[in-house]
Amino acid sequence: MNVTFFESLFFLMLLPCFGYSDNELQKIFDRGTGPVVRKTCDEIVQQFGGEVFGLGGGAMDVVRECHFTFRTYHPYSIEEGRRLIVKSTEIFLNNMNNARKHRPVLAEFPFPAKRVMISFLIIDPKTGHWKTSDSLANVDLAEGMVTYSVADPKTVRLVTVYEESFEDAQAIIEKEKASGKYVLPSIAAAEKKEEFSLVGNFFSALAALPGFAEKEKYCGPDYQKKMVWALDKFGCKLAQKHQLQFFRVGDFSDVTPYHYYAFSFTSDKSRTLEEGRVLGATLFEEIRQAIYTLPEVEVHRKTTHEKFDKNTPYPPTPDLRDLCFKVVFWDENVDRIMPPRLAQILLFEKVLSYYEADPKTQELRLVYQEPFEEALAYKKGLEQDKKSE
Repeated sequence: MNVTFFESLFFLMLLPCFGYSDNELQKIFDRGTGPVVRKTCDEIVQQFGGEVFGLGGGAMDVVRECHFTFRTYHPYSIEEGRRLIVKSTEIFLNNMNNARKHRPVLAEFPFPAKRVMISFLIIDPKTGHWKTSDSLANVDLAEGMVTYSVADPKTVRLVTVYEESFEDAQAIIEKEKASGKYVLPSIAAAEKKEEFSLVGNFFSALAALPGFAEKEKYCGPDYQKKMVWALDKFGCKLAQKHQLQFFRVGDFSDVTPYHYYAFSFTSDKSRTLEEGRVLGATLFEEIRQAIYTLPEVEVHRKTTHEKFDKNTPYPPTPDLRDLCFKVVFWDENVDRIMPPRLAQILLFEKVLSYYEADPKTQELRLVYQEPFEEALAYKKGLEQDKKSE
């Protein structure tokens, strides 16, 4: 949380922003979540005062994380700090999850608190350092945990005095609301600093930047970009063939090692579980065939093997654990398609998983799972039955 405001601006400038592509989802991804972030900053500053001190996040292949740092001069107790962090997080999550056009490019929808980092630096206006008496010095949400810290009066270093999960913090807030004890911290109008205009100017300048060229959609060494562009071209054709919309080649997982052959698709054509199993098996077969035969994949494999793994035998075929794809089904309002139709098909680590959406929250719930061999056998059995009719 020691990232400065200008370091955060520099980081954001490195993210893909305002790019252009024939792929509408890619356009949305390239333009980023700036409007959502700006709206969130406006609302939090207007409600609680203070100022934006830093912004950042993670957006490699999908929008994974969003980071906010605010500076405030108002003293906070643990109870007030809890209300501050919970309400601010809820403001952002509400804005992000209601930005319908962004939903297909999120790593997870609904976007959860565990992917949000928010920190409030509580500053003594006389010294310009942490408050060291009668107040917390920092309230921080990271990886789903809320941390409350004070500053040691001698060293002015932060010391954690309490920690709880975001879910526990929310539960306490709900109890306060039910008992009538919930009161948001009241901030004097004088604390609503004009420095926030600096952030407004930054977003305005960013919006005026020219778009990146299409060739910047993928980055990396030449041999890697050639492979990814070949897979991108194949993904577009595959999507057209199966009435899907292709998003991009890129690893949408949150695990390592990196998945080299990862494809993201969306669809507005609803499918039953049985139809989804056939589609999943078909996509697996055709993507496997592509990575086995595309010359750009072979060049990439040989180059990476020579660079990073030359002391082991060169594998005869690509590792199927590096193959994954996701198909997410959205209706015309960019809401998940509801049961009994599927909401998502996922191939990950050679296992096909099929999900339905919770009718109330739109969260995914697993309804069926099978190794790819079983999916292929199921499809083959249907084809044989059809021939025998």
